[in-house]
Amino acid sequence: MASLVLGITSIAGLAFFGILGVPLGILAIIVGRHSLKKVASSDGALGGRDLALAGIICGIVGTVLGTMLLVVGVLLWLGLNGYTF
Repeated sequence: MASLVLGITSIAGLAFFGILGVPLGILAIIVGRHSLKKVASSDGALGGRDLALAGIICGIVGTVLGTMLLVVGVLLWLGLNGYTF
């Protein structure tokens, strides 16, 4: 469940030019992978595989989009400050 919350928050964090999206997305991936390992090693005693997987997917989306937004933001900032490529 925590990975899903982190993943959704990473996507919502994209509103801040990706600054919050990237670290929260990475955390969602780490927590989701840990949860998947715990569920797999429990021999069916623990549930939540789908929630962990959804958190990983949201974390990947938040990380990729956040990285893209950061790169575009830096390039725009450099361009507006007179830097030529």
